[in-house]
Amino acid sequence: MIGETNTRALTLEDSAILAHALTGWIASSAGVRALAIKGPVAEHYQLRDPWVSADADILVEPSRFQVFCRELEARGWRQRVARPTPSILESHSTTYIHPDWPCDIDVHNSFPGFFEDPSVVFDELWCKRGTMVVANVAITIPSRPASAAIGALHALRNLSVPRHQRELAFVTRAIVEAFTDGERSEFLELARRGRSLWVLTDIIEIIAPGGTRVDVTPEQMRVWVTNLKYGADGSAVGWLMAASVGSLRQRVATLAAAIWVPRDQIPRNDPAVVPTRRDAWAHQLIRWRRGARALGRYLAGQARRGS
Repeated sequence: MIGETNTRALTLEDSAILAHALTGWIASSAGVRALAIKGPVAEHYQLRDPWVSADADILVEPSRFQVFCRELEARGWRQRVARPTPSILESHSTTYIHPDWPCDIDVHNSFPGFFEDPSVVFDELWCKRGTMVVANVAITIPSRPASAAIGALHALRNLSVPRHQRELAFVTRAIVEAFTDGERSEFLELARRGRSLWVLTDIIEIIAPGGTRVDVTPEQMRVWVTNLKYGADGSAVGWLMAASVGSLRQRVATLAAAIWVPRDQIPRNDPAVVPTRRDAWAHQLIRWRRGARALGRYLAGQARRGS
């Protein structure tokens, strides 16, 4: 029996590894199909440089998403306190935290960049699944080509961040230089079935030049391009997009919600600790400054587009 003097807090690195094992065990116990993605999985396939992950990402079959989330909650994991906010891309994951774990768990019900129905995409990923052992637990993961597609889509969604530019270059180099012909064919087939040919066109053009790449609707293309341009300001631009639709009353209500966050809805880890008025005002001022800068960049971009 381990006494109190022998206990120690989990490190971020240890907790992230153990969280992958935990989610794999929970999914198996609950009879939920789930795939660990990104992070250690990408390292396992040599699709990124090694570094300490701050979270565990797991993609769950959409029809069982709520079942898996309830299983996490039954073990003390909970969502951060925060009100729902609009975003440029549709919401695709829920973040869970635990008071005794320094890492997060991001539970995905879809993955941005795949424009096919999430259930169809998950089935495609599941058909070519593999396994890896983490903390003596075998967890289910996508195949290497599928993991490359996920890594590339994740990087492409955030190319304003230098780290993601490096990640995209790393994945592209692996696909071109290290993949077998069969793996490249699987990558192409997943892109076709998942309707991500257009998003991945720069990579695909290297390994399979020519052909039609547009497999998304004009609206899907518009939203993706908007995210590429303004992803760093995603929250602010999401509010602007939300305020551009609906009745006049709905638009005014949306703008009011964008400007002011009630104290009890300010994001925080502990739901029992409501920010003080001083802290609430500090939070509002930070949001307003960030929002003003984002609005300026957005309006400048729209002006250039119209000229």
